[in-house]
Amino acid sequence: FAILGRVSNINILNPIPLRWSEAFVSGDRAIGALGLNPVLYFRDTLLIPVSPFDKEQVAEYYPLIADHLGIPEDQRQDLNFVRTVEVQSHKLDHERPPNVVFVMLESLGASRVSSYGLPVESSPNLDQLGRDGWRFENFYVPVTGTAKTIWATFTGIPDVAPTESASRNPLTSHQRTVLNEFEGYRNFYFIGGNAGWANLDGLVQQTIDGLELYQEGDWQSPDVDVWGISDLNLFRESNQILADLPDDQPFFAFIQTAGNHRPFTIPNNNGDFQPRTDLSDEELAEYGFRSAAQFNAVRLLDYNVGEYMKWARESDYFDNTIFVFFGDHSNRITTLPHMPAMDQLGLESNHVPHIIYAPRYLKPRVIEESVGLVDVLPTVAGMLGLNYRNTTLGRDFQIPAPEGDRASFVVLREGPTPIYGMVTKNFLVRINANGNNATLHDLHSDTPKQDVAAEHPEVFERLFKLARGQYETARYMFYDNVDE
Repeated sequence: FAILGRVSNINILNPIPLRWSEAFVSGDRAIGALGLNPVLYFRDTLLIPVSPFDKEQVAEYYPLIADHLGIPEDQRQDLNFVRTVEVQSHKLDHERPPNVVFVMLESLGASRVSSYGLPVESSPNLDQLGRDGWRFENFYVPVTGTAKTIWATFTGIPDVAPTESASRNPLTSHQRTVLNEFEGYRNFYFIGGNAGWANLDGLVQQTIDGLELYQEGDWQSPDVDVWGISDLNLFRESNQILADLPDDQPFFAFIQTAGNHRPFTIPNNNGDFQPRTDLSDEELAEYGFRSAAQFNAVRLLDYNVGEYMKWARESDYFDNTIFVFFGDHSNRITTLPHMPAMDQLGLESNHVPHIIYAPRYLKPRVIEESVGLVDVLPTVAGMLGLNYRNTTLGRDFQIPAPEGDRASFVVLREGPTPIYGMVTKNFLVRINANGNNATLHDLHSDTPKQDVAAEHPEVFERLFKLARGQYETARYMFYDNVDE
């Protein structure tokens, strides 16, 4: 008990310690601290910085961030980031609340997708969805890594934790989220394996009201590798669960794929998918792939998305659903000749595909403005026509940005001394953790690594201040956004 923190369900041959998510599932810190192994808890809390944020810096940049978020003047006191967003004129015209399905595309960077410039066809299904829906040319996750992407999706806060991921911090695992403003919706989270890694099940179960989590042990299909059941079976079984819901029951569903990840498993029973073997390693390296297995894993992910959409189209829920696709990060291993700026400036892992597909509601459109992952839930809330409370750093991208050209926050190097910045459709500003050595880069230049701050002083100044403000505010909001 002292070592494992639990006495029930212990396999003597393979003892499993009490997971953070089990200890903190109640949402009560005192119960969690009592339930978790005291020695491990003590060690883990020692890793949390004594001063995890600089309140003076937060206060200095508060007026700028308040303008950025559209916080009314009469509500700007005590570092308040809570604001009510009224029903927008761009809301969708619907008779009953549309369903919403998020599909997280594991390890899929924009550099992997044909319609984003990859010289070889890899993603015909995603390409078609992009042509028929809204395709975002310049979409960025704030920090790379699956756990950090899931955190940012639901909390609307970039995960700038100096070590590990914010989801692992037991003091911040119960966050407020725009999703809880979706009144009357049933909320589902589908993952083919175990959701306990990085305390993600603890985060989503504490944060999302009434969440119905399906994970390892809940599926009929067998596991195919360390990530659980195949993505194809995950889509098949998830689709059936959603199709069986009453027509008048709106739902939100998050489907987390995993196959496009080492060991790049191609299941034996995966429909009529056929791996390509006609490309040499040298040719694939020119496109940014290290091996045929890595290339075919992308193709398999795209194939599985196509199969899911076939099943969804046959369901009663399809016509009244908004489908949201996005990558969680890239898995580039080699250089990217077809994306020199992303490659040379270290943006390739943050730059991912994003598609919103709802043929009943949305006409095809290409969005060239810079949009970030934290903006997705507020954007969907705006589409649904909600009057909602927003406590995050995300904004409905259809509401004009007060500073003009939209910019997204990105972390280019993680750790206690990160490198971060703001990226627009044209420029990137890079800053060291303490604000030193800031540079500005032209994303369309033949020499993107050149510092062009002197040529564009106003752009540099605006993006520099926004980046500093977003970084300091994100550190603070880990604790300010906690739902007591």
